[in-house]
Amino acid sequence: MAGAHGTGNAHGQKTSVPFFIVLSVVLIGKYGLSGRFLNEWVCAANISYLCWIFLFILESLLQEKSLLNTDLPLFWYISGLLLYTPCTIFVFALSYFISQSKNPFIHNLWIIHEIFNTALYVSFAIGLYKNKTRKYPLMNTVMMVT
Repeated sequence: MAGAHGTGNAHGQKTSVPFFIVLSVVLIGKYGLSGRFLNEWVCAANISYLCWIFLFILESLLQEKSLLNTDLPLFWYISGLLLYTPCTIFVFALSYFISQSKNPFIHNLWIIHEIFNTALYVSFAIGLYKNKTRKYPLMNTVMMVT
């Protein structure tokens, strides 16, 4: 049964990576790397992160794995990314509008993005701490296998 569900994840991988590569080539070809900031590229990267996270969560749920265990480092990594990526997509999709707006409240969107960016790093730090304090940290498991 797990093999049947694995094909959805493989299909997502096969479509998202080439799509991102083609979009990257088009954006870099059209604007170059020094012409202007490629906010579309940031949005595309974060959309692909979000898709991969959702595919991972779907795969885990279909295999009946529990991801809502706060003792697992992976919970903290995924939580941080799930907070950060939608905010980043929203802010960078509107970056031109934000920079041109005369409304000072609109400029606070960058502050909100910074808060979510900080939450991402705090969440990663908690995940690293959880990994360090586990009985069998991920790094030790990898070292024992090789």
